[in-house]
Amino acid sequence: MKNNKNTFIQFIFPSIFITVGFFIMALAIFLNIQNSKFMKNAIDATAEITKITTSRDSDGDVSHLVQVIFHVDGKSYGGNLGYYSSDMYEGKTINIYYDPQNPNNFKSNSSNIASFIMIPFGGIFFAVGCFILYRGIKSSSLKKLKEYGRRIDAKIDDVSFNTSYSVNGRNPYVIECSYFNEIEDKVYSFTSQNIWTNIQPIIDAKNITTIPVYIDENNPSKYFVDISIFDNYIGN
Repeated sequence: MKNNKNTFIQFIFPSIFITVGFFIMALAIFLNIQNSKFMKNAIDATAEITKITTSRDSDGDVSHLVQVIFHVDGKSYGGNLGYYSSDMYEGKTINIYYDPQNPNNFKSNSSNIASFIMIPFGGIFFAVGCFILYRGIKSSSLKKLKEYGRRIDAKIDDVSFNTSYSVNGRNPYVIECSYFNEIEDKVYSFTSQNIWTNIQPIIDAKNITTIPVYIDENNPSKYFVDISIFDNYIGN
């Protein structure tokens, strides 16, 4: 049950966000393209708001239906504007744009604002989904490293600030450690994940000199610094 829950949070849930975000952005782009084609040959005219109908659904959400009328070559055209704003009232005149081949096909320029708003809105969904998915993939990768990677005891060299990342003006700490491979006569350096507690006093008090690191033997650049030895001392 726990594995199913983790799979949903790490992969299925963000995939839903990504799909919804992509669909919203694609729809917005399609609407903007259609609007650009319409506006290329559209003619502007002045329309009068003849009626505003207000309704409320079962959830209590309020919607407004705005009816307008305008005249082209002595003939009257009109219908639902498809857009509403709080400054509208019956009798107010507004600018609309109509298709010269079919004046019944018209729209307010303001009605296109929604399609522009949809792009960043969808982008937020898409970005959040990608971030959660990235974290899930990374977490899964680190878990596999701990299960199947080669464990080495790396020497703790330093505890420093991660100046490339901050939250509310605060920088987290990271553990810098290294391991000397005698066979290759080479030193490998590792950096831990972010830690929001300064663990240097703990390292000094407990005389901790090494920390477990799990590496992919085929690619040592893939590694996991196991800071769980500090779980009893920090609130991560």
